[in-house]
Amino acid sequence: MKKYLYFVMVVFLTSIFLVVGAFPVSAGAVKIPIQGTCTGLLFGGEDPNFPSDPRYREWSKEDWSMMHWRNSLILFWCDYNDDRLDGYMVASDNWNTFSNEKIDFPARTFGNSYSSDENGNFLNLWEGTYNAYYDQEMYYVMHWTVLGRGENQTLLAKLVFTGSEWPDYTVEGELLVPGK
Repeated sequence: MKKYLYFVMVVFLTSIFLVVGAFPVSAGAVKIPIQGTCTGLLFGGEDPNFPSDPRYREWSKEDWSMMHWRNSLILFWCDYNDDRLDGYMVASDNWNTFSNEKIDFPARTFGNSYSSDENGNFLNLWEGTYNAYYDQEMYYVMHWTVLGRGENQTLLAKLVFTGSEWPDYTVEGELLVPGK
């Protein structure tokens, strides 16, 4: 009975330590409201200084009722109310688009991103992932989670891009700064 009780206590304490260790010790994060704009500038391969990803590929049905692409690089310029987020961002984009009589071109896209210079060179300031869709009115909505790297290491941004026409998007969200 003693061994069983000892075993239960060890399991219980270990699980408590694992759960508590998953949460930061500092107070809650400070949430800074973010507003801004992002403009798509180039697709990879459109400019000799911004090459395409060698893994890029696309395929579709002959009637265009289905289209996919993978690893399409897109260069964005973003300007926010918090200067730590400003700058160029490269997205590696992946699309799945379908069309039929019931729904007009619903599209889903997902990918990863990183901060860059104007030629797409990695700057180690931000890195993230996103997923997005077009609704029936062809309004674009993208949810982007971006983690700080380098000098921004402890920061996390949760952003929502919206827009109805390439290349301009309105962005709203929050920048999470760890509490002290």
